[in-house]
Amino acid sequence: MKYVKRATEGILVLDKKAKYLTKGLKQYINDQCIKNLSTFEGREQAARIILNLKSNLPIYVNDEIILFPTKSMRNYDCIYVNYHKVLSFRESLNGFTKIIFSDLTEIEVDASLVKIKRQLLRAQTIFELKNAY
Repeated sequence: MKYVKRATEGILVLDKKAKYLTKGLKQYINDQCIKNLSTFEGREQAARIILNLKSNLPIYVNDEIILFPTKSMRNYDCIYVNYHKVLSFRESLNGFTKIIFSDLTEIEVDASLVKIKRQLLRAQTIFELKNAY
């Protein structure tokens, strides 16, 4: 999975193909966490303790998926991007950021370059800590 975001049909999960699901963003991520014997709330609480932060936390789903939000989850435009699929990112027009994925597809997100870099570093911290054990 490259990213997941809200859409008029429910949510859009983008991997090799686009897939629309009729459930909420948090519910979808929670379902993915449950497949790995945890919950969204449990992963969020762990990230909160590890990073000493209260919001915009990365969510470790499994060894191949660590999702970080581009905005607060309460914001309709929030996109959860998979840290493991990000190849690079660069500043775009009007304060937006273009994220380039490992398959060279791109998405433009309404978040500053600084915010995306910060979110990637938070996800990297979770990844490195998980692999340290």
